[in-house]
Amino acid sequence: MALCASNLRQIGVAVSMYSDDYSDYFPIGYVSGYGDWSLFIAPYIGKTQTKYSSSGLDTSKTFICPNSRPPGSRVTRLSYSAHLALFGSSSLPSPFNGPRKRSSLVRPTELIMVTDGNLGVPAGAPANAYDAAALFGEPMTAPQQTFNPSAGDNDSPLGADVGPNTDSGTSSNLGFIRWRHGGGGNSVANCLFCDGHVESMSKTQVKKRNLRYDP
Repeated sequence: MALCASNLRQIGVAVSMYSDDYSDYFPIGYVSGYGDWSLFIAPYIGKTQTKYSSSGLDTSKTFICPNSRPPGSRVTRLSYSAHLALFGSSSLPSPFNGPRKRSSLVRPTELIMVTDGNLGVPAGAPANAYDAAALFGEPMTAPQQTFNPSAGDNDSPLGADVGPNTDSGTSSNLGFIRWRHGGGGNSVANCLFCDGHVESMSKTQVKKRNLRYDP
């Protein structure tokens, strides 16, 4: 779990450096047929693969949780997912169709930016992939909701948003947080917050306020 947390801290530094260079914007989460956020920040951690078509698959340990072990001949390149409302994708409808600015955040200490994702074959990935979706939240509710400080359920547990907590291995049921750590390996996820700190949090510790984005 410590190595996974270290990975996320490195990712947090790389995202911050990227934003410094790109007018305060987060990296875009996913561009169909081209690349995803992990590739766009790769140069900031000394990696060379910056798009899907780059020669050679860079299975960098920085982007792979040590607890995510691909079966058989499957290959993992990415086991972390980013918040869809922060990084966005041109494939998603507004307001999730592009990255936000860091300066738009009101609660960087509360909002989860990147976390463990459940694994399978995301859109555009090769058939032998065993990766997380680039973004978490599309099949969930709270990540698509804006934060309202007056909402009475901000401190409520995630409920159905906890998800199946399995690695489907297929193209279905992706985009959830994967609680792959803790007792039995199925109760805790490592979470990188927007201010750069990392916490190991159980299914009950993550609240709706941690996933609802600042409008």
